[in-house]
Amino acid sequence: MNPKITLAISLSLLLAFFIVHVTITQHILNRDQQAAAAEQQTTWQASIPNFAAIPNIKERKQAFFDYLAPFIESENAKIQELRRYIRKQNMQTPSAQIKQLAMQYRLKPTDTHIKQSLLTKIDSLPPSLVLAQAAIESAWGTSRFAVKGNNLFGQWCFTKGCGLVPSQRGHGQHHEVKRFTSPEESIAGYMQNLNSHPSYALLRDNRFMQRKNGEAVNGCFLAEGLIEYSERKSAYIESLKQLMRVNNLED
Repeated sequence: MNPKITLAISLSLLLAFFIVHVTITQHILNRDQQAAAAEQQTTWQASIPNFAAIPNIKERKQAFFDYLAPFIESENAKIQELRRYIRKQNMQTPSAQIKQLAMQYRLKPTDTHIKQSLLTKIDSLPPSLVLAQAAIESAWGTSRFAVKGNNLFGQWCFTKGCGLVPSQRGHGQHHEVKRFTSPEESIAGYMQNLNSHPSYALLRDNRFMQRKNGEAVNGCFLAEGLIEYSERKSAYIESLKQLMRVNNLED
């Protein structure tokens, strides 16, 4: 056979093999990506119980409270453990973890009162307040953001694809409602938000004052520091207080 013809056939076969190989590889990658996305979506959707399926309102509320209470208790316990760690530290030579905590809670690592500043910010939140906000922000666990994103508190994120796009997002806005891998992660994110964001400094100051006076930390009192949490401002705070009172959450 003519050598040129043989070379042409060989090149054609090599090219065909390459095309088939690329096609199969791309198919496998697409399949794996779709499977991973489906698995993640299943995890997000399966985390929160179907509270909407409970027709009795009183029973639905109680189921919601009972479901979240252990997660809140667990996160508060982690925060108290962190406080114990901070108290034991020698702040003359702050450790790498202390410096990391300072950045995480929006403090300067060079803060001369870093221990007290951290202890003022890193503290547990009364379950009454957490439950009330979760109930309002997630429509008792039935909102789209709760069911599909495990987001119980309406927390935002600003990277494309980081969450769910609000159906009524204003023109020119780019935020999304953050998607969490679990309700526990949502609670942890919410607590860090309240414990670190400048908008909630009054809440933290009120909590510190109650701690200093030896008083039990009160959800209705701390709610006064959430004026910036909602566009409803004072009306939102009154809604939180009323929900806590009606459902005896302070008890």
